[in-house]
Amino acid sequence: MSNPTQQSVPADNPPAMPINNELAMQRTGLAEKRTDLAEKRTGMSAQRWSQGLTVAIVLLFLGLAAFIPLALTGVELADVFTLNSQVVQTLTAMTIFLLMLTLGVKTPLASLVILWQQPGLLGRSLLAALVIFPLGATVIGYLFLHGQPEAAAIGLGLAVLAASPGAPLLTQRASMAGGNVAIATSLQVTLATLAVVTTPLTLLLLTAIFARVQASADYLLIAKQVLTVQFLPLGLGILIRSLGREMASDVGDLLTTVANTLFMVLLVFLLGFSLVTIPTVPWRGLAVIPLVVAFGLMFGHLLGGPNLETRSSIATGTIARNAGLALFLATANGAIQAIPTIIAYMVVGAIAALPYNVWIKRQQQAIAEE
Repeated sequence: MSNPTQQSVPADNPPAMPINNELAMQRTGLAEKRTDLAEKRTGMSAQRWSQGLTVAIVLLFLGLAAFIPLALTGVELADVFTLNSQVVQTLTAMTIFLLMLTLGVKTPLASLVILWQQPGLLGRSLLAALVIFPLGATVIGYLFLHGQPEAAAIGLGLAVLAASPGAPLLTQRASMAGGNVAIATSLQVTLATLAVVTTPLTLLLLTAIFARVQASADYLLIAKQVLTVQFLPLGLGILIRSLGREMASDVGDLLTTVANTLFMVLLVFLLGFSLVTIPTVPWRGLAVIPLVVAFGLMFGHLLGGPNLETRSSIATGTIARNAGLALFLATANGAIQAIPTIIAYMVVGAIAALPYNVWIKRQQQAIAEE
């Protein structure tokens, strides 16, 4: 007689193969769905990029079209595309407005307030960016430029830069320097918010220290300009994100493409101008910039607390001035003699900060290997 238990084994095994086949088919179906979803997301991303690029081009041509009548009335285009022209002023204002609007739409509220939840770090960060850096730039500039014929122009450029904190691309620079992106974002928003008050106040104090300059001194007007191109779009972006949470991501992606396109156009303008303007800056003006950058990095690093990533973010936020806002204020208020120094700071300052970025990355690597 055969053992019943041995007969039951073959009877129970056959259903296993259909079950395995069903599981394999389900997994294949899920994989195909994921592939389709990824393709749709890629297509939507490409579509948003295309739409954003189109909007940016339209805005650019609308901005430039306003100056066509100047050419028709006999004004040379070479005179229009100069550092103190309305074209550069308008392009700069549009770029800053869209960058700040994008920042407000793209940044979650939790990231905006992360620095505010650490009052000690917040206070030290503001001390470094709004007090120590402007004072250091003033003292270093005074020591190098006192009694020199170029002191007025370079000093004014340093003053406008010192009064323009919160660079729009601070998060990207902090990331390149190995910093904490959330801290950098919160610091950027905080500085942009306070700039309505701190920018005219800093200019009032610093321009009084340097030699007399032929420039507008309407500080209430400067506050309104900062409010219009920086604080207003930032607040509008935060409002859009809070009201349309589901659409905030799509709107943010579209705005990012538009803002980045305009920023690249402005950057091309400024790089072209830099080839002409930087050689006109006296050697003393170029020598001051690395010293000011080193001073800002040192104090920002020291005041950033024990965490290396946080220190890097605060140090980078201290020296990363809003060159777009500085250019806008210079062109809008008749201080065109400050523009070469502002452009020189963008180029020379970025180069001067590279050793610090490399050092931070090596320190982080050494810590990770321990």
